[in-house]
Amino acid sequence: MVKERNRVPETKILVDWFRPPIPSWVEALFLTHYHADHYGGLTHRWRGKPIYASEVTARLLIGHMGVGEQHIVALPMSTRTAIKEEQGLNVTLLDANHCPGSVQFLFETVDGKRYLHTGDMRYHPKMKLFEQLGSGHQFDAVYLDTTYCNKKYIFPAQDQAIETLVSLAKGEASGEEPVLFLVSTYLIGKERVLEALSRGLGCKIGITDTKANILSLLELDYYERVFTTNVSETFVHVTPWEAFIQSVPWGFKPNYEKMEAIMRTENLRRRDIHRKDSYFKRVVGFVPTGWSWNVKGTVSVQEKGCFKIYGVPYSEHSSYSELLEWVGFLRPRRVVPTVGEDSVAKTTTLLSNFKGLIDERGAMAEFFGRFGGTSGARRKEPEVIGQKRNRPALRNDVSGGRDHCESVCETAESGGTRFLGTMSSPRSRKQTEAESCEQNRTSCDMNDELHGGPQRAKPVSGELDETESGEVFGIFRNDGSARRSTVQKAGQNPGFIEEAGGDAKPSKSVEGGSVPKPELALRPSEDAGNVHRHKFVGFSRKSGKLEQQLLTSFFK
Repeated sequence: MVKERNRVPETKILVDWFRPPIPSWVEALFLTHYHADHYGGLTHRWRGKPIYASEVTARLLIGHMGVGEQHIVALPMSTRTAIKEEQGLNVTLLDANHCPGSVQFLFETVDGKRYLHTGDMRYHPKMKLFEQLGSGHQFDAVYLDTTYCNKKYIFPAQDQAIETLVSLAKGEASGEEPVLFLVSTYLIGKERVLEALSRGLGCKIGITDTKANILSLLELDYYERVFTTNVSETFVHVTPWEAFIQSVPWGFKPNYEKMEAIMRTENLRRRDIHRKDSYFKRVVGFVPTGWSWNVKGTVSVQEKGCFKIYGVPYSEHSSYSELLEWVGFLRPRRVVPTVGEDSVAKTTTLLSNFKGLIDERGAMAEFFGRFGGTSGARRKEPEVIGQKRNRPALRNDVSGGRDHCESVCETAESGGTRFLGTMSSPRSRKQTEAESCEQNRTSCDMNDELHGGPQRAKPVSGELDETESGEVFGIFRNDGSARRSTVQKAGQNPGFIEEAGGDAKPSKSVEGGSVPKPELALRPSEDAGNVHRHKFVGFSRKSGKLEQQLLTSFFK
């Protein structure tokens, strides 16, 4: 099933999604770069909708995968291009600094909405100079590569990591024994490391014929100078990613048996063209990846006998601090994680990292515009009556014989995530205007207490006989998205309490009042949205007192 991270809102476009069955409403697909975890499902037998990609990625799709040229649309870099399958939609390609051909897609819709899909990217300060971003930015959403969205991943700059790797290689090559160097790489990627290693050691880099065919499609200006398919003439060889290591979660472990087999094969290859004293006596492997990073900031080293592996934190994904800098610069209305968002709890944790970096005012303005405001992307922010926070003025309207009140209040926190919400609920006829005002003021006072269980408030005369139903809706501060759902609660009780990530359960009765299970008690699924917590206020029928409880809810 297509996930939110792969969709461009209010369009018939998908990004990095080719797994069948493709929804019938889709008119075009976009590929950010040529890595298998992004083009999964795409083969040479593709007969579906057109695929938009950068010119480099288009050459790889046609020349390496064998997709029919008639199905591929190659787009130029840094040029605003209209998409014919979606009227009014324009896209601009920006460098993602991940691998050759990798891009960020800047989508601009007919009504002025702007969405930036970063694909996989490694942030660089020069990205702030992209003139296509505009001076005011105003992004409705940024679909962000959150591979390393964790405070422990603070990588060195790419140039610094490359310098470290070359220095280590020079040191290992300075001994008397011949050394075979192995560099672990993906299908494409790490080319900058290979070029620097060639310059540093003064030799060419050995590659297979398959790798040569792929690199030739990249049209690298240093290809002839750096690479050779005659691997016997060099002591530095490129290998597939798991040729001498085994990938494990958040890292890798060495496979010394494979390293020994590679050395034996290369020595047999050299037997007929070199003297025996030129046989390799040692093997040194380099694994350039962010997963090798450790909190001490040092290069990892694993060694056994004549075999050694260096893990160098050269990453082609953004580090934690770089992600914060990029989001803080863009100031989007919301952030959509594209990696590690496979559960509600994980998504909430990821989004909490960007608290205070998104455009909360713009998100709020857009939300209120959906409910009676002006249409369009740049809506005027609604006027709020009352200056003191959490103490808005009460507004009474009469409709259908019922009194209505609205309150805007800041609600509880959940895992560092804050939600600015509006609760509107039809009031019982038996409740007077004075009682409504008193309840509203008391509720706002109680919302200043962001922790703890049910708390006593000022006694309020009267009681509610009827079960109330109403809507809870508001702006989720971390990603700026509007959330809305219908809830139902008994007049004598505030609602229910639910553990994050678990089943909704009725709360214990307050002052002896019974508690029905509200309509909002939904079992979380993979489609569930973010977890939000709210303070619910209600009356205990027995005591006639206002009570408060914490409500955790799932919003799609």
